[in-house]
Amino acid sequence: MECVLDKSFQRLKKIAGEKPIILFLSGGYDSRLVAYMLKRHAFENVYTLCHAVDPLKDYPESKYVANQLGFEWVGYKRTDDKLRRWYKSDDWWNVEEMIGGWGTTNPTNNLGFVLKQMSTDGRLPDSGIIVSGHSIASIGSYIPHWGSQLGQVESTDVVNSISEQIYTTGRKLNEDTKPLINEILTSKISNDGSIGVKCANNIIESWHQDRSEKRYRNHRYMYDYWGFERWAPLWSREFQEFYSSLPVRHRKDRQLYENYIKKLDDRFLDDPSRVQSHEVESKVESIASILSGTSLYRPGKLAYDKMKSISDRISTTDTRKIYDSEPQFRIIDYDQFEKLYTGSEHRKILLVVDALGRTSLEVPKQHPYEYTFTELSCATDND
Repeated sequence: MECVLDKSFQRLKKIAGEKPIILFLSGGYDSRLVAYMLKRHAFENVYTLCHAVDPLKDYPESKYVANQLGFEWVGYKRTDDKLRRWYKSDDWWNVEEMIGGWGTTNPTNNLGFVLKQMSTDGRLPDSGIIVSGHSIASIGSYIPHWGSQLGQVESTDVVNSISEQIYTTGRKLNEDTKPLINEILTSKISNDGSIGVKCANNIIESWHQDRSEKRYRNHRYMYDYWGFERWAPLWSREFQEFYSSLPVRHRKDRQLYENYIKKLDDRFLDDPSRVQSHEVESKVESIASILSGTSLYRPGKLAYDKMKSISDRISTTDTRKIYDSEPQFRIIDYDQFEKLYTGSEHRKILLVVDALGRTSLEVPKQHPYEYTFTELSCATDND
């Protein structure tokens, strides 16, 4: 793994030249790995940045890693007021128009806020290469509990894994929608009721990889708008080829990847426990790990999902509580949120409604292509 990473960072160093490197350093596994490799390859002019809602919780690990490696460190605190001002600014509307227009695609709230801060507060260079920890290894987190077994698996298990992990991101599939999505997915994957486990893993990981690549690609417009370049060394071709060739037992739950980063913690940090203490499994995750691969896993998961669904329905009755607990909702005013929210809307729907409300939708006088509709009228009825 280290040889492959070396190649990726050697290329980055050649491309960067004397340009400043700005690393988004949360202190988690991925951004730590990037920081360690920047240090290993003697990058100069490195700045690190941590943006957080709760500085007391999120700053310490990030700042500790930066200080241990001798990198400059800057912290940005996200507040409701700052997010709302970014959302109400001309910059938001300009970026929104670049990437979609009329609310079809929305800027990434947190990324836009950070880039806007970087370009105005003077603590970081106003140009350079922003390096992120986005990693191909993340898809290993989505390999199901049965992914390391041998033999066949029901195609319904593959379909459920995809629909529950991907198509519920930020939203919930209701009782009418989920069967429809599952039916479509089943027709794309298998019609004979079962599928080999290895093939099933490939399908699930490919689904996640495709989604992630396109989502990160969409961020490019935001970097371009503020004049920054962007590089994701953990998404390089070499690293993708290496990681996809690993046996599933090493990819699942990112085991090989995270164990390697822990070894680097020991190599670069005086006290590795300061960055590893918050990476303890929750009680639910611990129980799931114990039951994984046993006959109790599926009924246990179904019971947990049912209880969580009931809890979610109860919690969605207090609109004010939902608004206060979700920073992404609070970029719009509460009065507007209260009018629009019925209990299930994803925040992006609210942004779409707001975008359409301030957009002038004039009927075009001609088709946006080179020809006009009137020019097509010369065609005969037979044509």
